[in-house]
Amino acid sequence: MKKPEVLLLDLGNVVFQLDWLRPIHLLSLQESKFEKILTEQIQTWGPYDQFERGKLSSDDFLGFINQICDEKIAKESFIQAWASLIVGYMHGMEELLQELSHQLPLYALTNTNPLHYDHIIKSFPEMSLFKKIFTSIHTGFRKPEREIFELVSEEIGVLPGDILYIDDCAGHVDAARLFGYRSEIYTGSNALDLRRLLGFPH
Repeated sequence: MKKPEVLLLDLGNVVFQLDWLRPIHLLSLQESKFEKILTEQIQTWGPYDQFERGKLSSDDFLGFINQICDEKIAKESFIQAWASLIVGYMHGMEELLQELSHQLPLYALTNTNPLHYDHIIKSFPEMSLFKKIFTSIHTGFRKPEREIFELVSEEIGVLPGDILYIDDCAGHVDAARLFGYRSEIYTGSNALDLRRLLGFPH
């Protein structure tokens, strides 16, 4: 098989480990309406959709959350708890990103929001290894929408078939394949699992 010209990685649950319950515990919101939304409906919740498209400010998003909480959450408490959702790198991922960046152009494509994006840029220096991080907040599109895959291909300047895309969501992988990407689903929990998926030597 022809080697891809570009490696495009999802971030959440590929590069970073996520834990959607951490903000709930830090804010003592167990069994609240927000816990149900965060753990069961977040990807389709209207305010979150707009937050990830860059159309809703962090203050406005917190305002929607406070509408469904019994006690108002302070902004600083929310920012700290929201950042905690990103637990850290998958084990060994820092070293693998360094290695990958020397082997082929490395890009990222992620549905995210302003608070999480700012957090990863400030807190995880290996993000500088990516030539560009394409996000829902900067493009206005969210995976699995076709437009975001089209935009990435055009901006990088390579054909879709020359991009190898890795994501943990089957729907995103399928959408990328429909557009012509070489796309694989990642179900691992560490850098070694990703290395195996990519077919790189251990």
